[in-house]
Amino acid sequence: MKYLNPQEICVEYLATLEEKQTINDTKNALIRYFIPSVGGPPVSAAKRRPVTPEDAEIAFEFLKQISLEQLANAPDWALKTLEEHDTSPAQKERVRRDLRNLVDWAREKEHLPPPHNPIPKGICDRIELGRFEKLNLKPATALDIYHRYLKQLQDRETINDTSNGMIRYFVPATGGPLPFHKPALNTEVEAALKHLERVPLEYLNEAHLIVISVLQALDMSETQRTRICSTLRDMVHWAREQGYLPDPHSIAPWGGEYTPTALPSSVMEILEVKEKEQTADDIYSSYCQHLQANNRKPNISSLQSIIIRYLIPACGGIVPPGRRASHEEIQATMNYLNQISLEQLYNAVELVELQFEKLGIEGSKRYTPLSRVKSWIDWADEQGYFNKIRQSQKPQPVFNTFYKNGVQRQKKKPGIELHQKRCPIHALCAKQFPDDYINPYLQQQIQTYKAWRLSKDVRPGAIKTEEEQILQLLGWLHRFESISLDELSFERIIAKSKLVVLVDDYKDYMDYLLGEKKFIQAARQQAEIDMQRVHRYIDFVGKHPESQKKRVSLIIAMGKFLYKDVIGTEDFPEGRDIPIIRRLLNLQVDVAKKGKTIPQSVSYHKTSTPWDKAVMTMEEQRRRAEQAFISIKCPGRKKGYYDKQRPNTALANELQRFLSIAFTILIPSRSRTFYDLRIGETFKEGILTDTDFLSVAEMKNKGIWNTQKDSIKFYIHHNAEDYKSGKSMAPVLINHDGWWAELPNIEFDDNKCLYDYIRRWLTWGRAIHGPVNHNYFFRHAFSSRPIKGGAWADRIKTMFENWAGTPVPPSNVRKMFASQFSEKKEAAALLLQHSEKMHITNYDMRHSINKMQPVMAANQQFIKDTLEDVLKVPLSVSKRSKAS
Repeated sequence: MKYLNPQEICVEYLATLEEKQTINDTKNALIRYFIPSVGGPPVSAAKRRPVTPEDAEIAFEFLKQISLEQLANAPDWALKTLEEHDTSPAQKERVRRDLRNLVDWAREKEHLPPPHNPIPKGICDRIELGRFEKLNLKPATALDIYHRYLKQLQDRETINDTSNGMIRYFVPATGGPLPFHKPALNTEVEAALKHLERVPLEYLNEAHLIVISVLQALDMSETQRTRICSTLRDMVHWAREQGYLPDPHSIAPWGGEYTPTALPSSVMEILEVKEKEQTADDIYSSYCQHLQANNRKPNISSLQSIIIRYLIPACGGIVPPGRRASHEEIQATMNYLNQISLEQLYNAVELVELQFEKLGIEGSKRYTPLSRVKSWIDWADEQGYFNKIRQSQKPQPVFNTFYKNGVQRQKKKPGIELHQKRCPIHALCAKQFPDDYINPYLQQQIQTYKAWRLSKDVRPGAIKTEEEQILQLLGWLHRFESISLDELSFERIIAKSKLVVLVDDYKDYMDYLLGEKKFIQAARQQAEIDMQRVHRYIDFVGKHPESQKKRVSLIIAMGKFLYKDVIGTEDFPEGRDIPIIRRLLNLQVDVAKKGKTIPQSVSYHKTSTPWDKAVMTMEEQRRRAEQAFISIKCPGRKKGYYDKQRPNTALANELQRFLSIAFTILIPSRSRTFYDLRIGETFKEGILTDTDFLSVAEMKNKGIWNTQKDSIKFYIHHNAEDYKSGKSMAPVLINHDGWWAELPNIEFDDNKCLYDYIRRWLTWGRAIHGPVNHNYFFRHAFSSRPIKGGAWADRIKTMFENWAGTPVPPSNVRKMFASQFSEKKEAAALLLQHSEKMHITNYDMRHSINKMQPVMAANQQFIKDTLEDVLKVPLSVSKRSKAS
C-alpha cells in the first residue's frame, strides 16, 4: 500500500467534500491557522478577506514538509494561531471541528496512524477473574447494570458524569476503545457500549478504583477525579444493593461465597459452654445465693425493689399499688419473672433506663438502681446463662494475627543450653556458616554410604535423616574437635584399623600369629580412643538416653560401612567381632537400659491434652482459615477499628495449618507420613476397591468419571519403602498393595467438609507463593519449598500452644489417640503402623489406675455377687453343713 504525504491527504479529502461552504471552511482552517502554527507561511490577506491563490499554492506546497504526526494533531496545533488572532470561542470550535473531520477521515482511510493511547496497559491484571461464578447474583451483564442504573437516575448532571466516567475512563481501562472527541462521537459511544457488554463483573465491581489510573494518566484535575470516582462508587453500591454485584466482604479469596465464621476466644470456651436453659426467676434465685455467700445480703432487698418497680413494668408486668406492697403482692409480682424471656433479661439495663425516662426519674436517682441491675446481668453473663444469645448476635471483631484482640503476645526467650533440638545449627554447611564446604573425598564417602544403606533395605526417608545427622556430627568434629574441613571424613570418627593379615606376608606361621595379634591389639587400643570421642559427642547432643541412643545407632551404621569389606568374612563373620563395633553395641545396650529407668526430659502429661481439646484445636484453626477479614485497631475511626481483607498468603498459610493438624488428628501417623506426603504417590485421589485402585485420570479414560465422581475419596498410601518398618511390612498389607488409609470427608457446622478444604489448597493455596516445582502436598509457610521434619513439628506444637495452651509435639498426638481409643488396640496399632505390643507398652499413656479399672471393677462385682449368694443361704443350714 502506498502511503500519502500530508499534502496528498488534504487534497484527496477536499475532493471528497460536496458542499462548497465545507470545502472553503476546511481550506481556511488549514491555510490560515494550521500551517502557520507548524512554521508555515502566514497568509497575506487580512481578516475576513479571502485567501489569495498565491497564498493557497504556497501553503499547500508547505504541507509536503510537515510530518504525518503533525497533521494528526492538527486540531491542537491550530489553537496556537487561533489564540494569537484572538478569535471567538465559536470560531475556534468551527476551525477545530473542520480539522478534526479531516483527521478522522484520514484515519478511517488508514492514511494516518491511530491516535496515541496514554492509558497504561494491564490496569486490571491484578483482578482475579472467575471469582463470581459460584455466587448467587442476579443475572446481568455490565452493560445491563449500566443501563438500569441510568434509568433510575433523575439528576441530569449525575447521568452525564456516570456516562462520562464509564465510556471515557472505565471502558478504556478494561481494554476498550478510547474516545478522542469531546463530546464523544456516536460511533465511539457505540463501540464503548459494545465492549462494556463483554466486561467481566469482577472489573465492574471495582470500577471506582480502576478509573483512578486512567484519570492520572490523562492528567485530570483533582476535582474531576473526585467527581468521577464518587459517581462510579455510587453506581457500584447501587448494583450491590440490587444483587447484581457482591459485597466485597462476601467474596472468598479462593472463590465462591464467603460466610464469616466466628472465632471463639479459646478452646475451653467451647468445651465448657454452660447451656443453662433456666428462667429469669431461676437466675435471680441463683444470684441471691451468690450475694448471701459473699456477705452482700442487703443488696438482695434493694435488687428486688428495683425489679418490682422498674424491670417488671418495663417487660409488661403490673406494679403493686401503694408505696408499700404486702408480702403476697410482692410474691405475685416476682412470679412474673418466669414470663420474662432471657433476651429481655439480657437487655435489662436498657429496659430499666427506658422505664426511668417514662417515669421521669431524675438522673441522680438512676445510678444505684442501674448499678444493681448491671451487676446482676454481668454475673449471669459470666456464669454462661446468655451464651446462646451472645452466639446469635454479631461476632466481635477479630483483630490482626500478630496481636490477639489488641494485646501483644509475649515472646519466649531462646534457651542457651545445647541440646538435640539446637544441635543442627552446628551442622556442616549450615546457613550460619557460609564458608563451609565438603571436601571431594568426604562427598564421595557420603554418596557411597547412602547407596550402601539403600542396598540394606533402609528407607530413603531414613537415609535422608541419617545424612542430616552425619553432617551434624561432622560439623561438631570441625567446630569442637578442631579438625579442618580438608581432613574431615568418616575415619575421623572411627579410625579404620587393619584387621585382616595374610600368611604370605610372613616367613613362618608363628610370625603370622604374632602379627595378627599385634593388629588386633592395635585395633582395640584405637577403639578405646574412638570411644572417648564418641562419649564426648553424645554428651554434647543431649543428656537424655533416648537422644544418645539415636546417635550411637548412627555411629554403629557408619562403623559397619567402614568395615563392610571385612564383616561377613571367615575371620569376622559378624559386626560384633570388630573391636570398635563391639564397644559401640555394648554402649547402645547400656544407654537403652538407662533410658528405661529415666523418665522423659519433659513429662508427657505436660505436653499433651485430652483428645476433645485436640479436636477443638483443629476446629479453631479451621475457623481461623475461614477468617478472610480482620479488624485493625484505629482510635480515629468511629467504631475504634476498621475491617481489612487479609492477604492471600496469610489465608493460604492458615489453610495449610488447618490441613496439617486435621490430617494429624484424623490419621495420627508419624510425622514423616505428612511432611513427605507426595501428590500422586503417597497422597492419592480416586476410588479404592478390594482388588484395585482407580485414579481420577484412569476413571476419565474408562469413561466412568461422570457416574462415579461423587464416590471419589482421598487416600494416604504407603508401599514398603514408605512404610514405617520398611521391608518388614506384614504380608497381608503387601497383598493389598501396601498400607492404605482413607481420609474421611468430615463435615463441619457451616456446611463445609474436609474435601472442600483439600481442593481449595490444591487449586488455590498451594501455589500462592508462586509456581511449585515439586509434588509434595505441604510446603513451608513463606516459600514453595517442601517442609522438613523440624518445621513440621514446630507447626503442630505452635497450633496446640496457640489454641489449647499446651505445646503438643506430633509424637504425643499419637499417644493421645491411643489412650483415647484404648479398647480398639488392633485397629489403632495398624493405623499407627506398629505392633499391638508396642501400642500397649509405649503408646497407651493412661494412668495405671485407669488401665486397671476394668478388671478391678470386674473383681468387685464378682465379690459382691458371691457374697450375695452366700447371704441367701440360711445361717443354720450353713452351720449344720459345716458340722457334718
